[in-house]
Amino acid sequence: MKMKLNQQRIDNVTAVLFEKAGVALNNKNEMGIYIDKAEINLPISLKSVGALGKELILIVMLIRDYIKGDYRDVSVKSILMVATVILYFASPIDIIPDFLISVGVLDDVYILKIVLDQVGGELDKYRLWLK
Repeated sequence: MKMKLNQQRIDNVTAVLFEKAGVALNNKNEMGIYIDKAEINLPISLKSVGALGKELILIVMLIRDYIKGDYRDVSVKSILMVATVILYFASPIDIIPDFLISVGVLDDVYILKIVLDQVGGELDKYRLWLK
């Protein structure tokens, strides 16, 4: 029962952020502010989680290039998902508080993994574009 409630909370939080992401993507300055906040809020432990941390950095680079107009070869669905994960990290909303040292980043990893599973191919295209 507890896991079901947590999944429902994750679904509720991501649905709200997904909607906000759609609005923010239409405002370059607003999205830029969210990106800056996300970079500040990213847990150091998450940035250092090997391949996952590298993908997170790539997501930040992708959204920056997208809002600048330098890179647009990405589907609307994928850029919305990327923007949603950025808003998640920028917002004070946390499914599991990060101050709970051993488990606080689990929700961050979970949300990031969901997005990476959905946009992995888009990130591969972006990685090639960067070269």
